[in-house]
Amino acid sequence: MESNGTLAELVTRDDHDAGFKNVEVETKWNEKLTVRLAPVSFKKIHDLMIQVMNAGDPWLLLLASMPADQGEGFLQKLTPDSSAHLLNVAWALNVSQEDQKKILAAGLEMFETFLGTVAGGRK
Repeated sequence: MESNGTLAELVTRDDHDAGFKNVEVETKWNEKLTVRLAPVSFKKIHDLMIQVMNAGDPWLLLLASMPADQGEGFLQKLTPDSSAHLLNVAWALNVSQEDQKKILAAGLEMFETFLGTVAGGRK
């Protein structure tokens, strides 16, 4: 799957200027779909970040960035790689470009951990 940008730039300035990012994802049945993510409004982001920190749940930001008709049930249909990529892009839409490097590294680490678990602890 393409990262739609360099490692340091999951979301470009053009994406920020447009106010959204279209992300290609793949379902567990190998269907290709496009999801439009949008940044959370500046009026809501502060409260949402407090919720994310208190709950320890970074997926709250992704759900807030997705269209209303695509929620947790939709994410369950995606491959683990696709859902992790969406999470990384949602965070990149809502943070500075410097932080995007950290987000990508964390997403890759999460996916490697998942693969290690699925493979019975082997990497």
